[in-house]
Amino acid sequence: MQFSTSGGLSLRCGRSLEKFPEIVAQAKSILELFVNALSCIDQCFIADTMLEQLPAPATVGKTKVGGIDLNKPRMRWVVEAVIALSPLQDGFTASELASQVRALSKQSESEYGARRAAYDLKKFRAKKIVQRIDPQI
Repeated sequence: MQFSTSGGLSLRCGRSLEKFPEIVAQAKSILELFVNALSCIDQCFIADTMLEQLPAPATVGKTKVGGIDLNKPRMRWVVEAVIALSPLQDGFTASELASQVRALSKQSESEYGARRAAYDLKKFRAKKIVQRIDPQI
């Protein structure tokens, strides 16, 4: 499957009537992949009140951290980066998160570095959205 420069999807099988069964088969395959991806989403993943509580400050250990304000572009980039990195088997580091956020936001390393990413991760840890993992396991 490829994407064309016009933004449309190219199935690379032509547009003639003879190709209609192949087009339908490929469309069915795409639909099945999409439905399988949807089936992996658990409806109770986000509690009813979680979105309301995200902007409130929280604590990690004895450290108080700010909330997660999804109205801020930076936090939306962080959420997108966390989602992109979450399938990694061994987890990800603050440096990897910073790199992903910079790629999404077109920022320089001085604008969004590992230190800022570590703080953002701490906010997510305080809300129990992410957790540290032991790389030795």
